[in-house]
Amino acid sequence: VDFDATDETGFGYYSVNDTRFSINQSGFLTNSTSLSGGNYLLNISINDTSNNINWLIYNVNVLKSNEDCSVYFNTSSPITYPETFRVYTNCSSSYNLFMNGTQILNNSIIDSGAGYYNFTSERQENENYTYIFHQREFIVLKNPEICEIFFNETSPINYPATFQVWANCTSPFTLYRNGTEILNNSEQKLAAGTYNFSMFRLDSQNFSYTYNYSYFTIEELLDVTPPYFTQIPNNASLFYKNQSLGVDFDATDNVNFGFYKINDTRFSINQTGYLSNSTSLAAGNYAINVSINDSSNNINWTIYTVQVNKSTFYDCGVYFNTLSPITYPETFIVYTNCSSAYTIYRNGTSIPNNSIINSGAGYYNITVQRTDTQNYTNFFSSEFFIVNKGTPTATLSSSAGWELTYPTSTTISSINSLQGDSDLIYRIYRNSTNINTGETTILGVGFYHYILNTTGGANYTSHSNLDTENLIIQKNTEQFKVQFNTSSPITYPETFRVYTNSTSPFRLYRDGVIISNNSEQKLGVGTYNFSAYRTDTQNYSFSYTDSFFTINKNPEICQVLFNVSSPIDSTETFRVWANCTSSFNLYRNGTLIPNNSEQSLVYGVYNFSMLRTDTQNYTVYYNETEMVITDSVSPLIDYVFPTPENNSNSSQNWIYLNVSVVEKNLKNITFNLYYINNTLKNSTTFTDSSRSINLTSLEDNSYLFNVTIFDIVGNYNFTETRRINLDTIPPEVNLLSGNYLNFSGTLIPFLNFSVDDLNEISNCTLYGDWAGGWHINETFLNPQKKTSLSFYNKEIIEEGHYLWNVLCYDNSGNFAFNSTNFTFAAFFFPDSPNSSLITISQINDDGTGEVIIDWEPANHSDYYKIYYTDDLKEEFSFLAQTNKTNYVDSFANSTRRRFYKLSNWNPTGENFSNITLGKTVYYLKRKDEINNKNWLGFYLNNSNLNDASNSLNFINNITAFTMWNSTLQRKVTCNEFSCPNFPSCTETNCNFNLQEGAGYEVNLNPHSSEFTNWSLVGTVKDKANIMLFTNLSSSTFYGKNWISLYANSSLEDAFGLINNISYADSVTNWNEFSQTSEGYIKNNYSSMPPYFGINFVLEPEKGYEVSVTQDSLYTQS
Repeated sequence: VDFDATDETGFGYYSVNDTRFSINQSGFLTNSTSLSGGNYLLNISINDTSNNINWLIYNVNVLKSNEDCSVYFNTSSPITYPETFRVYTNCSSSYNLFMNGTQILNNSIIDSGAGYYNFTSERQENENYTYIFHQREFIVLKNPEICEIFFNETSPINYPATFQVWANCTSPFTLYRNGTEILNNSEQKLAAGTYNFSMFRLDSQNFSYTYNYSYFTIEELLDVTPPYFTQIPNNASLFYKNQSLGVDFDATDNVNFGFYKINDTRFSINQTGYLSNSTSLAAGNYAINVSINDSSNNINWTIYTVQVNKSTFYDCGVYFNTLSPITYPETFIVYTNCSSAYTIYRNGTSIPNNSIINSGAGYYNITVQRTDTQNYTNFFSSEFFIVNKGTPTATLSSSAGWELTYPTSTTISSINSLQGDSDLIYRIYRNSTNINTGETTILGVGFYHYILNTTGGANYTSHSNLDTENLIIQKNTEQFKVQFNTSSPITYPETFRVYTNSTSPFRLYRDGVIISNNSEQKLGVGTYNFSAYRTDTQNYSFSYTDSFFTINKNPEICQVLFNVSSPIDSTETFRVWANCTSSFNLYRNGTLIPNNSEQSLVYGVYNFSMLRTDTQNYTVYYNETEMVITDSVSPLIDYVFPTPENNSNSSQNWIYLNVSVVEKNLKNITFNLYYINNTLKNSTTFTDSSRSINLTSLEDNSYLFNVTIFDIVGNYNFTETRRINLDTIPPEVNLLSGNYLNFSGTLIPFLNFSVDDLNEISNCTLYGDWAGGWHINETFLNPQKKTSLSFYNKEIIEEGHYLWNVLCYDNSGNFAFNSTNFTFAAFFFPDSPNSSLITISQINDDGTGEVIIDWEPANHSDYYKIYYTDDLKEEFSFLAQTNKTNYVDSFANSTRRRFYKLSNWNPTGENFSNITLGKTVYYLKRKDEINNKNWLGFYLNNSNLNDASNSLNFINNITAFTMWNSTLQRKVTCNEFSCPNFPSCTETNCNFNLQEGAGYEVNLNPHSSEFTNWSLVGTVKDKANIMLFTNLSSSTFYGKNWISLYANSSLEDAFGLINNISYADSVTNWNEFSQTSEGYIKNNYSSMPPYFGINFVLEPEKGYEVSVTQDSLYTQS
């Protein structure tokens, strides 16, 4: 908009007071920003050049926009799955688009399947728009497509014909046969019977037709004709080792051939009839039963014989690598070509094949013995071999030669290099003297004749003169003399060494007395003659020499010396010594003292003298001098440990005083004890070396004490006077928090106590055992007496039961705990035991022995409690508690049934496991020449009862385990003879899986006792939902089903059972005692009683037969 303004003198400018608007100097007013809805009052001001001002109020009203913001679709509602649609909005401002409350993108393709959809658009800005919300619905209908089951053949067909089955669904589905998933359009090769085929469409949200089923029957042709052989090979005759069995049998059957089977595990036959040996066959005769059967288990057989003959094909001889004889040390090799296990012997001793014979000269018998004499004709061979003796050779040897000068050492020996001569005896003779194999020696001057011979051995002949030599020894002309290590004369106490340089034995003398060579001479003053004599005059020409040696006296001066000058005070010490280099004695007033000793002496005059012990070798040997000691210092005295400190407090009835004293001239020392009013209680004086006293048998009180000392000159001193308070009565500690407290968690909020005493309390300390042993936890200093005190917020590391107490000290050191330790428990609420980790087992499975319950540790446990009952309709009773993770019930078999519950307990509470364990005994019976059937039900879970084969092996003394196929209305049996696994099962013979809630039939071994007890342990099963079937295609309209009871069933008899099952018209019990059935049947005729038959009593260990008139679901009661 435009404003116009003027002024008589000079117009200034326009202005506006709202920054959301602007006005230029021509008066044109505009909005500067986008304006929200609302009313705006603007002050439009004008002025002139003199700043005179005028203004007006201008109103701008911004109305809300009525622009649309709606939800739109690209097609009309409803549509049918799997059609899709697109949703969008035309909002021009910020918005949110929602589908069923969940935000989606604009223009989204909706492919979420059949259903009812609510779409809303919400404009985020509601201030400036009138249309801020819009809502629409859209429907996607379920697809009505029909999906059915089809067969390529019309039911029924005759066994063994096959057929195809399929469903025509266009969406994913699962196809089942009798509840087991199969492939669509699969070929069905089935035994005779009626089969239920059903289809479940996987997508039930988007399709209305989701289930269809149809029955198909295969009728059984009665086959009583056994299969027969069309080809039986001739009996076999084989040779051991180099021949094996391989023959073909052919057999067929008029209806459907089964399989081949043999009775000897050393052979095998495949399903084409090829018979072969599985292991190596020993020589002998083998009779094999080859049996065949058909699909109706009709059996035929034949006996086939295999004769295995001993082998004549393989040699077993002794061979050598060279001809006999040979001469030692030649060797030979022996070997055999036996093809089976054998032993080679050399002169009766076993050796390896291909052995090198290097045992020396001799006569050798080599034999080979085959180990297997049953399967070979050639099993023994023997040969001989000769090795002749060899001729020995050897020479004499002297290590230093054969002409020597005395005393040269030489080694006389023989040299030979013969192999295997360890038993040869070589002998060497010197001048006809036997020196055996030689010698290492030094011989005297002379002529020596040596001869070498040998007496022969096992491998070599004897020889009397193998070699001869002569040895010549000449005299030694060496000279020698007496020598010294220093020149004569020397001064005492110098020493010298004397020796001679002779290389042969000699004797050395000093003044005619023999001495050692090179010996050190420690001698007194004098002149000495040294001479040497060689002992060997036969082998040496020079044999004697001598010399003289002189030692002079020592002129050394020696005197008594001090480290201080005389006189000195008695408090001082000094050192005294003599400076002699030889031994001497030092004396004080004629008493021997150590040299260089420190002297601490009392008042007096002392004479010190020195006397040298050696007067022969020294000129100066005696000296003496005096030392004067004075006393002018008072004694020093002070308390030392363990004398009590001043104003000390002690818990005792004695005072031990101990002082240290410095005084050499002591006269006496006196210990004084006073009452607190300075009255003397005790004074004791000592004149000996006593420095302490123990004042005993004192009453609780306050005392003063001091000590005085005097020396012999009259000098004295004394200690300070100290005070001590004696108190022997301990504090009284009371724990105010009750004993046996229970705390939830590991934070202990408080532990309360109080303390009282005649004196003040020094400290109180909390003790506990919650951090590894009895230990200090916290200490109060100077606590108040006669008031409640607390230790707060103690954190316990682990849950458990703990002890605590408080120790308090008074100022005298007396201390006391509370008279007893108190306890508390700290636990979180216990976790329940992990049910998946609880197991139950039994020692015996015949209703005797112990039952063992094991479990894994549970959190926050103090004890585990075990409860039991013999009847689940009654309350459980406490049996035992333990802190272990197992329990053995030795009385478990005192009743037929026993049930257990396990809990985790601590003082804060108890938490039970959610399972019940049980033990029960089954009473199995048979009746000779009548029957051996028993009907069983299993209300306890046990992993060994998972399929028929395991159950057959698990239950005592049974030979067959049978179920009732309620779909086909026939028995399926697993027995000791045949219990095939899928896919080898037949309609009547299979290792089937056990089903929850089903009943079963077992047959006792006819050779066992008439009564067999078998016990079972496990967890109690939950109630089972049991599908009861009728066979609509049966001419008798059978609807039989075998069921079991719930462990805690409220049903007691046949009447209760038949009225608890919808559409039931009869129930049956098998009486194992009489081996007969007992029925209880509904009567549909009003003129007769409503039921007839036996209203038998129900037992949870038994199975029962129920007949229904239409398919129904039964939940155990």
